[in-house]
Amino acid sequence: MLNTASSSRSRYASCRKPQIHMGLLCQEIRLRSGGVCYLISDRSRHLARHEYADLFLDTLPVNAHTTATEALMMGLPLITCLGGSFSGRVAGSLLCALGMAELVTHTVEEYESLALKLALDPVLLAKVKRKLICNREVEPIFNMSRLCRHIEIAYTTMWKIQQNGEAPRNFDVDALPSL
Repeated sequence: MLNTASSSRSRYASCRKPQIHMGLLCQEIRLRSGGVCYLISDRSRHLARHEYADLFLDTLPVNAHTTATEALMMGLPLITCLGGSFSGRVAGSLLCALGMAELVTHTVEEYESLALKLALDPVLLAKVKRKLICNREVEPIFNMSRLCRHIEIAYTTMWKIQQNGEAPRNFDVDALPSL
C-alpha cells in the first residue's frame, strides 16, 4: 500500500521492484526465529487497516488474490500489471469484474506511471475511490446472494442434463437481477 500523504518519488522508487511485496504495512508483523513472519491480528482488525492506505500496489509476477479481493471490498483502490499466467492475472480479473479496467496495466512502465499519477494527484485518486465504492455496490462480484442463486441454477442445470442421460456440455446461466 502506498500512503500518498507521506510519499515522495524517491520513497516510491526505493520500493518499486516487482519482487518486493507491497502488502499491508502494520505493527502486528513480527519476525520470529527461522525467518518466519507472523501476522498477529483478527480479521476485523486486518480489514480495518485498509482505511489507512490510499492505494494498493499489486505484486508481480504473482498478483494478490485474497488480499486484492479484501482491499477492493474495503474500498481501497488497487493497481495491477497483468502477468503471463493465471496467478499473474487474478487482480486484473477482479478489477475488470468491478468495471475498473483502467487500473489494469500491461507493462511495468505503465504500472509505475499509473502508480505515480494516482499517488501524486489526490483529486484523481479520490475520483477512482468513489468509482470503486459505487461499483462495489452495483457490480455482481461482491453480491454473494446473487452468486449463490447463479450457482444453484448451474447445479440444477447440470443435474437435469445428467438425469436426461445427456453427456456433459457447456451452458450459460442467464444473469439474474440484483436483489
